[in-house]
Amino acid sequence: MLLAIETSSRSGSVALLRPNGTIKTYVPLATPQDHAQRLAPTVQAMLPNGFDKIEAFALSIGPGSFTGLRIGAAFLKGLGVVYPRPTFAISSLEVLAATAMASAKSKTSCMAVIDARRGNVFAALFGPDLVPDPTFPEGLYPAALIKERFGAREDVLWAGDGVPVVGVTERVADQASWTPRADQLGLRAVVAQQTRVGVDPIEIAPVYHQLSAAEESIGIRAV
Repeated sequence: MLLAIETSSRSGSVALLRPNGTIKTYVPLATPQDHAQRLAPTVQAMLPNGFDKIEAFALSIGPGSFTGLRIGAAFLKGLGVVYPRPTFAISSLEVLAATAMASAKSKTSCMAVIDARRGNVFAALFGPDLVPDPTFPEGLYPAALIKERFGAREDVLWAGDGVPVVGVTERVADQASWTPRADQLGLRAVVAQQTRVGVDPIEIAPVYHQLSAAEESIGIRAV
């Protein structure tokens, strides 16, 4: 089985997937406070017989909540010390796009946008097959630029809590699908297993795309 951990958003979740990609268990963590308090007990409850049947891990690595990403990565690294398993790090924007497109009525491209504050969004564009658009790399962008460049496109579905920041009102995914889900993370990891080898969980690091407020306050510069 594969254990998927999603803590990049305000509503994290955990999922277990069978080798054929079917969902065995899905448990939401509900609130940011629950990431720290409920993550370990939730995983333990999902695996009452231990981790022997876990063959791989998947982690949503960001961008997203600094605290949530660090909690997820630290927890996975701790597991990796005791239970070294191949680990698949998946972009939170890819997971968000997969979540939105799973509930869409037709195949379409998807612009996943996460509110990064100060008029900016984390954004990435994915094709109908969830392959990242090579002409628009994932990153931190001014919301106004995103709207100017992509707002009028009729082939793009918008998803994420950055949608109101960008200001688009048409072709928007249902708000219930604006949060990355661990079951969709697991499915993306199953797909990734077909083309690449998982890494040691100790090597996993969150992707922030910007500095935290604390880092900015002491004069660290983004690189």
